[in-house]
Amino acid sequence: MSKRQQIVDYLSTELKKILKTNGYNTDAGKNVFEWRDTPLQKTELPGIVFRDNLVNKTAGTIGMFRWLMRLEIAIFGKSASEIRSVIEDVIRVIGNCSETRFGGVAADVEIPEGEIVIERHDIVEGAAVLNFDVIYDAAKWSI
Repeated sequence: MSKRQQIVDYLSTELKKILKTNGYNTDAGKNVFEWRDTPLQKTELPGIVFRDNLVNKTAGTIGMFRWLMRLEIAIFGKSASEIRSVIEDVIRVIGNCSETRFGGVAADVEIPEGEIVIERHDIVEGAAVLNFDVIYDAAKWSI
């Protein structure tokens, strides 16, 4: 299994732990989706959709490639307050992933940018998008 897949699997597992019973603010972990492209239903709020959007090769040592993978995490909720609570939960998860280096697979985690967009729709009340960069090394010609 590629390191990229290991990182994505680790993130999915950790996001699904966002439950009040685990000490988080929300139960957004009940509605975590990878690469979902259809709108979330009201019963799926709060919810999280994440994607591994961008992968760039940067410097690397001999025999290794260093990769920068951008994770886009979209947060959906019924109100701005709920979205802020889920943002706090997600940032806590990313902090935990950073401390464990995604189970020992990643070298570092950076926060390049983030934006909160509140929109009104029939189904989704609001959304926020957070981006995180995960830096990791992989054997030459692997990802």
